[in-house]
Amino acid sequence: MKKIVLSIILFAFSIFGQVFACPNCKDAYTPGSTGASIGESYSWSVLFMLMMPIATITFISLRIAYAAKKNRKTDL
Repeated sequence: MKKIVLSIILFAFSIFGQVFACPNCKDAYTPGSTGASIGESYSWSVLFMLMMPIATITFISLRIAYAAKKNRKTDL
């Protein structure tokens, strides 16, 4: 179980650079300008929107696994 979670985390961080911003946000604002903060904000919002379903599914799956493990111990 730990290996699976670790591999999912490593995979998520390995694609982090590829998903850092949508092409329009990345190309519209030059780094160092006042508009760059707007582009960075859009970039982070995209990342949060992409990660929330994964985090929710992971949390629910781990909670179900924990409840099943706890239930298995009480059945013995």
